[in-house]
Amino acid sequence: MAALWVVWGCDSKGKGSKKETRDTSEATGVVFVERSEGLPAVGQWRQGLAFHDINGDGYLDILATPRRAAPEGEGARPVIWYGSAANKWSGADLEVPRDMPYDYGSIATADFDGDGICDIALAMHGLGLTVLKGEKGGTTFVKSSNGIPPRSEFVTRTVVAADIIRGGNPDIAAFREYLDQVPVDSYGGLLWCAWKDGQWKCQGIGGKLETAGLMGDQIAVGDVDGDGNKDLAVSSFNHRITKIVWLGDGNGGFKPFNTGLMQGKHYNSVALVDVNKDGRDDLVASVSSFGDEFKGVKCFISGPDGFTDLSEGIPSGEETWGYFAGAGDLDGDGAAEIVAAPQAGGLRVYKLKGDKWQEVKTSGLPDKGLYRVYDIYCVDINRDGKKDIVVIYADSNNDSGGIRVFLNAPDKKK
Repeated sequence: MAALWVVWGCDSKGKGSKKETRDTSEATGVVFVERSEGLPAVGQWRQGLAFHDINGDGYLDILATPRRAAPEGEGARPVIWYGSAANKWSGADLEVPRDMPYDYGSIATADFDGDGICDIALAMHGLGLTVLKGEKGGTTFVKSSNGIPPRSEFVTRTVVAADIIRGGNPDIAAFREYLDQVPVDSYGGLLWCAWKDGQWKCQGIGGKLETAGLMGDQIAVGDVDGDGNKDLAVSSFNHRITKIVWLGDGNGGFKPFNTGLMQGKHYNSVALVDVNKDGRDDLVASVSSFGDEFKGVKCFISGPDGFTDLSEGIPSGEETWGYFAGAGDLDGDGAAEIVAAPQAGGLRVYKLKGDKWQEVKTSGLPDKGLYRVYDIYCVDINRDGKKDIVVIYADSNNDSGGIRVFLNAPDKKK
């Protein structure tokens, strides 16, 4: 997974509400300790999070858009949970403009205008893209969306911060969401925006015709071809279009790179990580299709001419397949592991051993629950040099959901 720095328990109620973890005495993998106190344990928290030390106290904070279908009276504004030395979280509404609407979606943080203060990009369901500039002190924000396409031209609930134009400030990449009532816009399915001369300059990725019909809920950032430029991978709701990976040239130009990927599938989640330590990021994806066809997590190894499927050992099938999968180097050996959220619940970790994936014996991760995960982040949340796991999930059927943090702790058995 591309864990974005400017960017990246809770007892759930409802489906999968029991707080249960696997704890094997012969554990040879990674030990986790849950540190979710103060984070939400109910509600439809989706689609994505951001991680940044907003108040400058040395501890990473977690930021989110408002939760979907919030109860009447709850402030419908972006939220922050401040981190602390005690690994407890303290929630508050962000100080953002109150004369504009907000809704659920994803959020990205970066210093977009180069003034040394963190800014925020919001991609909100039905509202489109908005950028808020951080003011002196870093905890208050004002609208700064001059040049950003309006909702009538580009609808999105997915945004990331990435250095698309090399050598400049961080830029924005956004992905079109599916809305029946909004016509195909002038930018196609993918968009990047860069701050230049006091305003945003935005451009479609791949051209309107090339990305027409492409839509989804996730963007991953990495370097697939090893040239030092940022490449993108997107999830896809449209199984008729397999244009998942886009290679960037460092100047805002992108071209599709999808030879070897499974065709005719929904790509429910994507992550770009180096699993074989060759200096090129590979694609980890959860794919599915209608009927009894394949459902499962796949790993595609990147090569000069395309991708090679290297997925042996990763379970597939109705109950064991991972509707959502992320990835990151959890054991610090330079090769990323896969973190999957099976449809049956819980989290599983897989590591590549030779040419086959094996499940890592872990303790401290949930064995049940976490129904309908919307993102999995591998990020060093407590800044101890090890990648931790953060999960955002929601069940729209019964309002169960929340945000959970699992710290990567030393394995004392070793």
